Amino acid sequence: MVADGRAGWAQQEARCRRGDGNLVSLSTREEEALLVRSLTRDPSQQLTNFWLGLNLCQTYTGRRWSDGSVWRDIWRVYNPNSQLSSTTCCIKAAWNVNQYSWVGEACDALLLAICEYRPNGLMGRVTLLERAAANTTQAGVTWTYEPNFWMPTSFTVSYCLFRKLENIVTDSGNASDTCLTADLDVEAREYQRDDLEPFTEYQVTVAPSFTLLNYTSGASITYVRTFPENPLLVKVDSTGFVNIMFAIKVSEFGGEEEVSVRLASTDPYSVVAQRRVPASGVRFGGIQLGVNYTVSVREVNPLRRREMLTLLAYPPCACEGCQVDVSCYMTTKAPANAEQAMRDCQQQGASVVTINLPKEIQQVLQMAMDVGDDLWVQPSSARIRAAGDSFTGMTIDNIQWIETKTNESQESSDCLVVSREARGVVQEDCTIVHLAACSYRAFVAQPFVNISTEVGPTSVSVTWNANASGWLTQQISVTYKKTAERNLRWMAATSQPVVINDLEPDTGYTLVLEADLGSNVLVTSKEFKIFTTNDTTGKLVSPLLLGMSPMLQYQALQLVCSSLLVIACIITMLFFFATGMFYQDCVAQLGFESALMVAYLVLMIVYPTSAQTNNKTACIGIAVALHFLFLCAFTFLMLEALTLAHLLVIYIKSPFQRSNWVMVVVGLLLPLLVVAFTAGFGSQQYPDFSVGNCWVNPNGNAMWGEVVPIGILVAATVFLLGNTFFTQQMPPELAEEEHRGRQSDSHKLRWVVLALCVELLVAWASGVAANQSGDQGIYVFFCVMTLVLAITIAGARTSFDDTFRSKMHRLCCGTELTYKRSEILSISARSRITPTHKPEDVSRVVTPVGSKPGHSKLVGSRSSSSANTHSSRLGRMSPANERTCSSLGHLTPSEGVSTPPQGRVTPALGVTIFTIKSNRPQQCSISQAD
Repeated sequence: MVADGRAGWAQQEARCRRGDGNLVSLSTREEEALLVRSLTRDPSQQLTNFWLGLNLCQTYTGRRWSDGSVWRDIWRVYNPNSQLSSTTCCIKAAWNVNQYSWVGEACDALLLAICEYRPNGLMGRVTLLERAAANTTQAGVTWTYEPNFWMPTSFTVSYCLFRKLENIVTDSGNASDTCLTADLDVEAREYQRDDLEPFTEYQVTVAPSFTLLNYTSGASITYVRTFPENPLLVKVDSTGFVNIMFAIKVSEFGGEEEVSVRLASTDPYSVVAQRRVPASGVRFGGIQLGVNYTVSVREVNPLRRREMLTLLAYPPCACEGCQVDVSCYMTTKAPANAEQAMRDCQQQGASVVTINLPKEIQQVLQMAMDVGDDLWVQPSSARIRAAGDSFTGMTIDNIQWIETKTNESQESSDCLVVSREARGVVQEDCTIVHLAACSYRAFVAQPFVNISTEVGPTSVSVTWNANASGWLTQQISVTYKKTAERNLRWMAATSQPVVINDLEPDTGYTLVLEADLGSNVLVTSKEFKIFTTNDTTGKLVSPLLLGMSPMLQYQALQLVCSSLLVIACIITMLFFFATGMFYQDCVAQLGFESALMVAYLVLMIVYPTSAQTNNKTACIGIAVALHFLFLCAFTFLMLEALTLAHLLVIYIKSPFQRSNWVMVVVGLLLPLLVVAFTAGFGSQQYPDFSVGNCWVNPNGNAMWGEVVPIGILVAATVFLLGNTFFTQQMPPELAEEEHRGRQSDSHKLRWVVLALCVELLVAWASGVAANQSGDQGIYVFFCVMTLVLAITIAGARTSFDDTFRSKMHRLCCGTELTYKRSEILSISARSRITPTHKPEDVSRVVTPVGSKPGHSKLVGSRSSSSANTHSSRLGRMSPANERTCSSLGHLTPSEGVSTPPQGRVTPALGVTIFTIKSNRPQQCSISQAD
């Protein structure tokens, strides 16, 4: 029915829907033929342009007619004459030479429209169309039917190719015009088709049909997938990337579910990459050409299936079953003699096969059987044939091959063929005609993509997009010459940037890059030209050269920061030795700084040069050494925290109080055992050779050998220091006089140790991440954390230690620091004075004026007579000069000390003696004189 008036596409569709219809849909050729006959019956009433119910704009799906039926005639729109564009994306029918063409038109164009209405209650509809069982070539569906007034005569089932599932990541799919259809009995409620292609998705349409009127309605659509021949689909592409898909899960419509994928080399075993990815596929790079790899895939949730596959990393050939390593095999098109056969191979861009290995004769013999002719091979081929005289019942796969010796003078002039009868390489008359076996190298994609240059007056730096290729290069070289000359020069490099420093100013050069991928595969770039500048005052900012290894600028920043940290450690340790700071916490600090200093020296000197070479043994050694050194640093920090907790917390006891050497041995032996265990079971898993990371591979199993011990040590350090902050008990009463001096310093030093622990953890984590990812931002953060460590070691660790500052002052100035009496009281109240067991117990602290409180001399009942004299004088003092407090003890200044009205006590010259008595009351009170 023709709608009233002219309007745009959307307005005409809305008008049709008001009458429970849609713009006309032509989902079948029969419908279109019926419409054309109706419109052309009366030429005077024929419409020249009218809207169709098809919209290909971005806001519309474009795969269905407006009434929901399937659109299949892609060729009617996607052709040069369709005038389809982003602005003309609504489809109209235009009369042109005895037929209607489908043409794109602006959606707001004012055109007539034909509405299509379906009689209500004519037939029912298909509901609950669902997938049924499937395998590699079969897929079925089931459905239910809701009947209405008329009963259909049959059900029409169509299987239309939607997409190949191996391309599911890049192909969104579209229903093909080529469909497999079947007409079923009206009572049918299921259908199984068994002639489908493996690992393919089909669009299935089930519609009730009224055959007499050629009418279908109430169709329902679903999608089915056939299974792959192998549960894992693994392919190596020409760019050096391994494409992995859990194909069986994709065929079960589980492509979006996560699976765990691991890619590892087999000899020696080393994990290249391991991560959780969607089952629809992942792409891994960093593989070595010609190396065996194992791909392992397992379901994560639920944990049920696990699949494994081994592959040999070579670029693929265009033909199936024609590849031996990096060579692709084929035959000539026509039989010829030996001389002509060689020319025929050259015309096909190949050369006659030279056989040297059993796998090569096996491939060529299979080709000879397939074409039904013996095949010419190179006269220099080895005389390999099948062992034994009888080949009855034998296949090529289970034949054992042997090489026969011949006279060398005959070999150069003989013509050789691979004989089907002899099952090997035999001599043949050169004039006889045969097909020839030809071979060519599989295509390897260009690794030098987006080459850029930075040119100076005498040098050039060449870089390219390293992420464009997944192949690991064994060596990179550059061949260059002056454009106007023929003399070539060659320079080897290990990685980019490639820097040439021997150029002449104001001169043109031609350069070619070459990558050695192994297995005799060399890939070269196209020639590119540069022109050096004539500005001799300018200077190219070349990458820093450390040994023979180029380093990027942010790696040079790491070198500077590491140097500052090493200098800070050296200076601090020299100061400790000069002042005799050999207290147990200081010995632990010395161990920490020594381990940290050596670790950063390794990063400065050894790591950059070895990481850029192919010496895998040296790379593993560096990784193991860094593991040991950083583990030692964390261990000594934990031991220092243990010593401080021993001084401040009464229920924490250190087992190393009698010997510093025992503590040092434990600090070295514990990391050594952990590293020996980890390296013994997985030394190959420390580095990641694919990215030149000789520290530790975060994706390898060796990472657990570092993360778990470091995590335990950090947790222990935080636990010990946390007890010093939150304990409510008084510090322990220490018998050792020198330890009582460290108790007050420990209140400040615990903050320093905690800061060092956190800073070292962050620096270690960021360093591992930076060397794995190569990210410049992470490198800069690692350098910043290194500088923070250096400042904390050289600044906070020394300035927060009162004993060290006092000794340094005496070393430099000849006298010790002078402390105010208020400082003495506050320090004593915090740590050095503890309540005695009985109120009657009395002890005295003798402190020389100007000396550090930590070196006072205790005087009790076994004091000298001089001390007793001062003690008797204290007993005769007035009560106003005597104060008692449970937190400070009983303090009484000696003679010669005056107490001003403001309450400040000014010590006299000589010796000031304090009497300290512990008291149980919780509040200060005035003592009565005896």
